[in-house]
Formats: sequence, structure tokens, C-alpha cells
Amino acid sequence: MRRNLLLTAVLLVALVAGACSPGNSGGSSGSTTIMGTQRLTADDLAAWFASVKGTAHRLPASLGSQSVAVRNLAQIFIEEGADEGVRGDIAFAQSVLETGWFWFPDGGRVAPAHNNYAGIGAVDGGSTANAFATPRQGVRAQMQHLRAYADASVTAAKLAHPLVDPRFHLVSPKGKAPTWQGLSGTWASSTTYGSRILELFSDAARHVGKSLTPARSTAANPAGGHYVLFGDGTVEARGGAPDFGDKAFGFDIARDLAVMPDGQGYVLLDGFRRTPQVRFGTERRDEDAERSVLAELGHRERPRHHVRRRRPHRHGRLRRSSSERNRSQADRYRVLEELGHRP
Repeated sequence: MRRNLLLTAVLLVALVAGACSPGNSGGSSGSTTIMGTQRLTADDLAAWFASVKGTAHRLPASLGSQSVAVRNLAQIFIEEGADEGVRGDIAFAQSVLETGWFWFPDGGRVAPAHNNYAGIGAVDGGSTANAFATPRQGVRAQMQHLRAYADASVTAAKLAHPLVDPRFHLVSPKGKAPTWQGLSGTWASSTTYGSRILELFSDAARHVGKSLTPARSTAANPAGGHYVLFGDGTVEARGGAPDFGDKAFGFDIARDLAVMPDGQGYVLLDGFRRTPQVRFGTERRDEDAERSVLAELGHRERPRHHVRRRRPHRHGRLRRSSSERNRSQADRYRVLEELGHRP
């Protein structure tokens, strides 16, 4: 029993450490990297912006009418970010912070015509800021500047496009701030600059219902499309795959996913590999199919009808066994599910 408890504790520590490790793709971790794959789309970013500010912004007419300008600008962020390997979706949140939701408040050194969405050149004590010919050039300069902060090996020759960032050479050493939190006190003098960017991005992700934890597993649906499982139990159905819901664990513990043979559901397992959560497209429950999928994932179902007798306490009261007192988090989930509770 002591050996099992020790193993459970080690697994829990490993899971918590994994959730907080560098490279986490979340929006609130202590190590959210500037380089990485986008999680939000241009439509996601535009929908979030519209939910907060509507069309209250000042952007060039070249981006379209005021009702679509933000969406078109967001698309440029996604494209330019992908070219440099920078999180363009989070950089969009950075620009929301820098420009006051693209309103460019009166009295600021950066005007809408500057196409400067990151305050490049607007240093403390100065009176001007850099200007760029087009919105795309301004976003490109922002991505190049972010890469200079995040990538220790980058040079002008290694950039995806010709250098347009006039302050690229001033970032020294290259790679000095690989995370968004590292921009606090470096890109801007504010000690909360990085955390404020991530708070905005987290709000955007929540608005469109997307997970901030890393992707942990993928599985194809035999009828077409596939699924991506994220650490918090969120399942994204992609490529036309039917969506059967997901399990919100509340923290980074989901690890495995497999699709039922008929394509009408899937099974999730947590990091302890013993808490299946199943979603079906119909009310019919196929126990044999479920067991076969769990076996593929390495799950060994425990006997459900084995009851361990309690020994009475010396004063006549029932005494809880050590296994009951030290029930793992995964077992608690199972009990709560059987009682109809959704943790």
C-alpha cells in the first residue's frame, strides 16, 4: 500500500510539473513562449474583439470597412506570425494593449496612420515612434522584433521576409526574453506588461471556448476528420468529425483519446490511465466496444462488485481503511461521476 501511495504521489507531481513546464501553450502559465503554433484564428480574434468593442477603432481604410477591418488585420497577424514561428494570436492581444483596442488614444505618440501596432520606437523619454508604409509591414516588423527577443539564433538573414524592423539590431543579446512574461521590463517598462497581454489572450480564448493547455493526443474518426485532446480534457473535432462533447478536468491531466469502432463516440483517459470518460452520439451504450477501446489505451478495468469489509473500531465504530483515506484524485472523479456530479 505504501508503495502504491508513493507511486501515486510521484505521478501527481509529474503531472503538475508537466502542466507548468516551459513551452506550455497556455495563456496563463508562467512560461508561455513567444515562439509557437497559433491557437486562435482570425475569426476567433475578431469575434472576441467585437464582443468587447464592436467597431470602435481607428484603422486604415485599406483594411476594409470598420465592420471588417479588425478581422482583416487579425488575419495579417496570423499569417505573419506563422511565417516567423511567432504566436501571432497572442501578438494581436499585445497590439490591443499597446493601441487601446486600436483606438490610438489622443495624446499618444503613435497614430493610426503609422501602422505601428506594438509601440516600436515609442521609447520612454522620446517624442516619436516608427511608422510603416502598410498595415502588413507594421505587423511584420512586430513579428521580427518579437522573434529577436525570443530566438537566440535568429539573424536578419534567417528571417522569413526581408528585414523591416528598424530596431532589430538593438535587441541584444538575441533571445533575451523567450516568453511573453519576459517582455515585462524589457519591451515595456511596466512590470506587468507580459501578464496583461496574457490576460487579454486568455479572455479571447475563453470567449471562443478554446483550451489553453497543450495538445496531448490525436485520433482519427473512421467516418472522416479527427480529434485533438488537450490537457484539460477539451476535445476539438476537426475536419468534419462529429463532436460528442468533452470532459473539463480543470487542470492539465488528460492524456489519451481513442475513437469507438463505429465512429460514434470516443474515450478519454486521465494521467492515471484509469478514469475513462465516454461520450456517445446515441443513447445506446456499447460496453464491449468500450472495453476494447480501453484495452487499446492500456486501461485495466477494476472489478466493480468487489466490496472490502471494514473492520470495526475497538469502540464499536467502523474504521475507514487506509485505501479509502488515501483515495486518489482519479478515484474521486469516478465516485463523483457515479453520483451524477460533474467536477
